[in-house]
Parts: sequence; C-alpha cells; structure tokens
Amino acid sequence: MTADAAPAIVCATDLSPEADAVVTVAGSLASIRIDPLEDSLPTGLTRSFSVQGVLDNGMTFNLSRRDVQWTSANPAIASISNDPSTAGILTAVAKGVTTVSAVHAPTGKRAEQDATVTVLGRMIGLAVRPRQ
Repeated sequence: MTADAAPAIVCATDLSPEADAVVTVAGSLASIRIDPLEDSLPTGLTRSFSVQGVLDNGMTFNLSRRDVQWTSANPAIASISNDPSTAGILTAVAKGVTTVSAVHAPTGKRAEQDATVTVLGRMIGLAVRPRQ
C-alpha cells in the first residue's frame, strides 16, 4: 500500500466475529521539519528535538523520533542520539556552533532546514534573587 490518498480495507480478528473498516490515507509525506530550528544551551545540558511531517495536502503531524536518523555536523560540539530510547536528545559537549540534520528513515526525506545549535560555556552557577 502506498501513502497516496486511497481507500484501504483493514481486517482485524480477535475472539469476536471479524469486521472490516474502510480507512482513507490523508496524503503522502511531502517534507519534514525539525523543531526547534535554533537553540542555545550550556555545555553538559540536553535538549529534546522533534520532527514534524508535512503531507502534500498541507496537514502536519508529529513523526516518531525513532523513525528519524539524526546527525550532528560536529559531534564534538553537540551530539544527538539515534538510540530508540533516547532518539532526538541532543547533548551539549563543548562551546561552539553546529547544525543538526534529520532524515525520515522510512521515506528518505531530509528536513527542509537544518537546526542551528549554539553551545555556550559551562554553566558555573545560578543566582536566584527575590522579586523587588
């Protein structure tokens, strides 16, 4: 079955009588987008990235991070996980700027735009002051 808009018959059987249902696929995947497209974080912290799918009819939906192949242009600055349990989690490694790309593995679609990640210096403290 392709992802083109067309009716499909889905058969499900359990202990009760069989039943058929007509399912219409809304459209095919036209592109994917990384979220966020820009981020800054201190060395040692992590950030979760996600990917949104855009159908050829303009509808959007969240893609599973596990279906995405993540890549950091410079893993010495920021690495991003492809492990199924932590997919899409970026770790800030060292001060600098890098980009993160994403490819939807089942279709081979590459994100329209890479995300830019700025890793700041190591956070050395946090000051909390009462409101005046």
